[in-house]
Amino acid sequence: MRSGIAYVNATLVITNAGTGISGTWHTTLPDGATNDSGFVAGQVSGLDVTLTMTSIQSDACPIRVNATAIGATTMNGTYTSVNCPQALTGGVLLTKQ
Repeated sequence: MRSGIAYVNATLVITNAGTGISGTWHTTLPDGATNDSGFVAGQVSGLDVTLTMTSIQSDACPIRVNATAIGATTMNGTYTSVNCPQALTGGVLLTKQ
């Protein structure tokens, strides 16, 4: 693995009401030491989705996800930290289960 690259599996359980999205999320990492969970809220506009993921850990920065549908069950996009001392950015691939 290259330095700075990480792959994380996250599960989002979301409800869509009109253009709004809300729900929960959790991650399970192989080492078990950095598992996390929290709440997700966002908006849908056509094929585009904007989500904000907030951790239950008080010292964790919220993450904003911007993604676009690229198929019936897949979305591709980016994430960035919100109001965080150290910027976190990267790519996301969301697949409906």
